Amino acid sequence: MKYLFFVFLSLLSCGRSTPSSKSKIIGGTSTVAPPYFVSLFLKGESTPFCGGALISPREVITAAHCVSGLMSEIEVRFAVSDLEDLPNPHEVTAVVIHPRYHTKSIRFDIAWLSLRTQSHLAKPVKIETVHALQSELEVIGFGSTHAKVESFPLKLQSAQIDELAPYECRALKGPFSTIEDNQICAGSLDGSQDSCFGDSGGPLVTSSRTLYGLVSWGVSCGEPGLPGVYTRVAAYGPWLSSPLNKDDLSEWVGAVFYFPLFYESRRFTARYQLWGKATSSSPALKTWKRKVGDENITIDLLEPSPGRYRLRLNRGDKVYESATSFTELNRNT
Repeated sequence: MKYLFFVFLSLLSCGRSTPSSKSKIIGGTSTVAPPYFVSLFLKGESTPFCGGALISPREVITAAHCVSGLMSEIEVRFAVSDLEDLPNPHEVTAVVIHPRYHTKSIRFDIAWLSLRTQSHLAKPVKIETVHALQSELEVIGFGSTHAKVESFPLKLQSAQIDELAPYECRALKGPFSTIEDNQICAGSLDGSQDSCFGDSGGPLVTSSRTLYGLVSWGVSCGEPGLPGVYTRVAAYGPWLSSPLNKDDLSEWVGAVFYFPLFYESRRFTARYQLWGKATSSSPALKTWKRKVGDENITIDLLEPSPGRYRLRLNRGDKVYESATSFTELNRNT
């Protein structure tokens, strides 16, 4: 269920993938699931609502709009090629949505899932790190083989598409005009092959089978001249390797990123920070106390060097620090 902008703009109701939505690959052909391909299911359901990619034995990435608010309801299956032959599911133990994910602009559309167990069927995919225009990209998913008529195959579908240069994508105007470097535009010129509803979070891979992107959003499905938009995975390398994921701060920490932190005439925010091991011994200029769920946390403002700030986050006996220093963001007027 790729996020469709025309639905959002007209109804303001599209948001994340909904469990009742169907997957779609437009103009695809049946294929065998690669070992890194992940299907996301609601517990007890036999039809996936989103896709994902395995990046380590027990780590999956997908689109943020797929999993917002669904942690306790999700289970995953690996390498599903046929919905009539489903392998056993695996439990999701943590969901971390990128702190800058925005539901309206659909930027930073990526989430990290931790699994309780690993599968002998699965093998992690390597992330493509070369930032070069790609052709012969492949996107896979389950669902309708037609854009306007619901015809849902039981077999996994594959489509071949090409990347557009960023300037070509922005020239399409509308929502495409704000495409950023952490996003990818890709499709076929005639619209004959595309991803659509339900494919969200699924992998976009290069011809050498490295992970390039994740299905994110589009204005329509299978329309000539209207590419799909994908999350560029390599842009999130530092975030994916952050201790924030490994230590299961999970959903509660997302709330921290949206607290405005006022100090004298200045305003700071934890929103844009990556969290790492606390290393600074600087005294706190200011300390804020916040309650997130049932937990009490404190956030310290540090100034290790003049004009350069860090945030220290205290959760029980665990202490984290913003991985990079930052300057004052703006003034409180």
